[in-house]
Amino acid sequence: MADNLSVKSGLTTKMDRLLTMITIVAAVVFCGAMIRHSAATFGGGGGGGQIPVGTKVELPGINWDEKEGTLVLFLQAGCRYCEASMPFYRDLLAANQSKGFKAVLAFPQSGAAGRAYLASHHLDISDIRQTEFRGLGVEGTPTMLLVGRDGRVLASWVGKLSAKEERSVFDRLHLTRVTRSASNDSSEVVVGGVSAVAAPPDGSGVPAAASRPEVGSLTQKEFLRLYKSAPVIDSRPRELFRKGHVAGAVNIPTDEAEARARHEVPVEEDAVLFCHQSNSCAVSSRNPGEDSQCSTAYEEMKALGFSRMKVANLDLAALSAAGIEVVKGVR
Repeated sequence: MADNLSVKSGLTTKMDRLLTMITIVAAVVFCGAMIRHSAATFGGGGGGGQIPVGTKVELPGINWDEKEGTLVLFLQAGCRYCEASMPFYRDLLAANQSKGFKAVLAFPQSGAAGRAYLASHHLDISDIRQTEFRGLGVEGTPTMLLVGRDGRVLASWVGKLSAKEERSVFDRLHLTRVTRSASNDSSEVVVGGVSAVAAPPDGSGVPAAASRPEVGSLTQKEFLRLYKSAPVIDSRPRELFRKGHVAGAVNIPTDEAEARARHEVPVEEDAVLFCHQSNSCAVSSRNPGEDSQCSTAYEEMKALGFSRMKVANLDLAALSAAGIEVVKGVR
């Protein structure tokens, strides 16, 4: 009898231990899933979590009827996709010269922290609202909402946007993209994929394009001075790159720029976009608004945040004759 009780007691102890282990494992799995979910939402770069059109936005104290539209940016410190989106936000705010929409920063920390955050990233937003994101249905940062006069969502964008999505935002807001560096107020207007120095705003507040486009602006002498100290991005298709390219150049064809450029080339440093001189590039230089391989590549790189990009619309044979090493094959 005593032996039976001892066996039963031992089995009970083993079962209790097994159940305890199962409980611990389940708790660890659950916590891991929650952590992954949190990492995938706040600070995530995905495009999910859009707030449905027509949703009422409950931000106290905002007069939605002040403008035709109000653009609310939900950002937070430490969000790497917010950081990666800063060139786009600066361009968007710079393009809003006529104040066609009102810009608001929704920030989880204090107003003072929000002002410091804006100043550090050179974002011109005066209206800062400290708020809890989840209570508004915002599941990730960065999130951008376009809100109408009735306080309801007209459109929403979540995560780090692609170049195509960024262009769609400018189209949605009826704006012309103005590229601004983070360090100064100099600006360029992108017109049909060709960048030109912007003149001061006229009475309407819309910048006017100057006559000299930047495509093809680097001379051979300027290229000789730059190419050893700055990365050279060759935007031509792979087959042309293999036939001949500047030694050390990185081949990032235009249709691969969105997926590769920011991972392979520093965004906020000097860089040279090489596209090899061609008739189409020459036509584009003379006629802003006519697309070419040069202008298309330049527009794509600008949209990705390469604000210090210079275009080298030069002939490889001439560069080789000038002493620059030109090689064949794949890098």
